[in-house]
Amino acid sequence: MKKIIMTVLLGACAGGAAAQSNVVIYGLMDVGFAQRDGGRYEGGITTPTLVNNANNSSRWGIKGSEDLGGGMKANFALEETFKPLTGVGGASGIVGFDRQAWVGLSGDFGQVRMGRQASVIDQVLLQYDLNYGANATSAYGNVGLQAIYDAAYGTRRSAQLQYWTQPIYGLSIQTGFIDKNDVLGPNSVVLKQPDNVYQIGANYVAGQFSAGAAYESKHGNVPGLGANWGAGAKYNFGSFVTSINYYDNALNTDGKGYGAGVLVPIGASVNVGAQVAHNTLAKATAWELFSNYYLTKRTSFYALYGGMDNNAAIYDKAAKKNSFALGMVTSF
Repeated sequence: MKKIIMTVLLGACAGGAAAQSNVVIYGLMDVGFAQRDGGRYEGGITTPTLVNNANNSSRWGIKGSEDLGGGMKANFALEETFKPLTGVGGASGIVGFDRQAWVGLSGDFGQVRMGRQASVIDQVLLQYDLNYGANATSAYGNVGLQAIYDAAYGTRRSAQLQYWTQPIYGLSIQTGFIDKNDVLGPNSVVLKQPDNVYQIGANYVAGQFSAGAAYESKHGNVPGLGANWGAGAKYNFGSFVTSINYYDNALNTDGKGYGAGVLVPIGASVNVGAQVAHNTLAKATAWELFSNYYLTKRTSFYALYGGMDNNAAIYDKAAKKNSFALGMVTSF
């Protein structure tokens, strides 16, 4: 969804070779009308009102690369969350580029990134949530089963070193490391007894079938805090897509469990879908219905509805057992 609106091409001669660079400004805006459930995942106002980011997180960013020759490139990305209704930027207590801030190299060997970026679990498993972890109404989120948004650590990690392999026979592997001196614990506090953090994930693609799994070691010696991991798979039957997932998040109180979903395209411009998730520890179940209507590849309308049973409402500390959102997303 990230589209180029400005590309700057520079030609320079160094060491007898010409280097080509490009810089891209991109972004996404999401504004809608919604009623959230007031729980730990969705939060928000429990009466219908105009809201930011009910489906996607609005963001803007700058990314670029420089051709170093020999098939190697230098790359970077800077990305910040913002709220379209007020124009206020930043999130999670971070002022500035809270979503991404990294530099790296890529080539035939794969790709290396250093800095703040999404966790390996997020990047490997996001695709198996057919509604991509909607900020409101998410079945997985409302029962604490999103490996892509672990309650202990959130979605992103600072001071990461990540390495991605090139796909080999459909298999790609991604690893990550955070030195214990840079580890941040729950709610981004510095842990008194941090550990080095190791992450590994893999995706396998064969035709219309794909499957992935990822693991992240615990960040420190904190009661109730452990490793988190997940696995997912999906298959595109042509007339519909199905997915299954299993998650075990870092906090013992966050639970573990499974979910499944289906997505049905209707023509070239509309899709409808449904997902259900069950937390086996809390015996809690939540579900969601969603639909998207694409005016163009860049602009769409969405309709979301989420619900949960009594156990889920207790687990999530939700004021309401249902939520909905109607809104618009445009990207540039």
